[in-house]
Amino acid sequence: MKERWHMNRIGFVNFWLYDDEVFSFADGKLLLRGQNGSGKSITTQSFIPFILDGDRTPSRLDPFGSNDRRMEYYFLNDGEKEEATGYLYLEFKKGNRYRTIGIGQQAQKGKAMGFWGFVVLDGRRIGYDFNLYREVGNTKIAYTKQEMKKVLGENNLFTETQKDYMRFVNKHIFGFPRLEQYEQFIRLLIKVRAPKLSKEFTPKKVYEILNDSLQTLSDEDLRAMVDAMEKMDDIQDKLEGLKRAYKDLQIIRNEYVRYNQYMLGQKAVAYLEEKGMVDFARGKLEAEMEELKETKEKLEKSYKRAEELKVEKSLLEREKEAVGTIDLEEADEKLRQCRNRQEEAGKELAMYCQSI
Repeated sequence: MKERWHMNRIGFVNFWLYDDEVFSFADGKLLLRGQNGSGKSITTQSFIPFILDGDRTPSRLDPFGSNDRRMEYYFLNDGEKEEATGYLYLEFKKGNRYRTIGIGQQAQKGKAMGFWGFVVLDGRRIGYDFNLYREVGNTKIAYTKQEMKKVLGENNLFTETQKDYMRFVNKHIFGFPRLEQYEQFIRLLIKVRAPKLSKEFTPKKVYEILNDSLQTLSDEDLRAMVDAMEKMDDIQDKLEGLKRAYKDLQIIRNEYVRYNQYMLGQKAVAYLEEKGMVDFARGKLEAEMEELKETKEKLEKSYKRAEELKVEKSLLEREKEAVGTIDLEEADEKLRQCRNRQEEAGKELAMYCQSI
């Protein structure tokens, strides 16, 4: 969880019975003990919620909700003083960092009270790095509005309006997204600080507290939610329609898948049949090509042998012509050999022709 600012000290300067008083918190907690009428309620009601938003409406200063006591009372002491200036401040701490919010007020008999608020952002601490008063002898005189503005300098926030002060505190301490949310938070604090709340802390009382403290939503505030709900109804109707359409598409898709599978099977059977026929034809063609190759080789051999026999026949014919000049017996023998050889060649030629 992101670290938050915790209350570390509260202080009073020239306020009610306090001249210069500081109360320190322990881990954001403070316990005040004392007899009835000792000032516990006045001390706490001066801070919760006044120091948080600067609203000094009398009913908010009294935990009982009455309008009997006004802020001027704590400065002029029920008319005993003519004029007084004082301060309240609350110091926050986060880790080793410090941030202080404070309010200065000036009360004069018969006049409206002056107001100024500030937020110390540069880490300086009241009572350590600077004070809210100047000392004249043994007297502590609270700074005027202009003196306080000068002491704070340019690096810190200063305002003379309660609304701006509230906005500064929310932005730099609490961080609510909208100022209205911060106002609701303040109203809730006012409700839960009521006297004897612990004795009446029933579920019904909790409901009443929340109901009174939370802001009533206007039609404008609710319009976004109503529009969103109407859109949700439209979206739900569209979603139901899409679901029905999806189911119908699933049925169509399933039938289409079955049809595609059937057609694919038919085409696969036809492909396999055609492939078998092609493979058979290819095998037959390869066998015929091999046979043709062998036939060509035999034909070439036959042609070659025929040429050889033709040459041999030519030789025999020349020998026959020369027979007249040779001895008859020798010639007759040669003639007989030639006829035998011619006969064998004829038989061999016939055999080759038959093989083709």
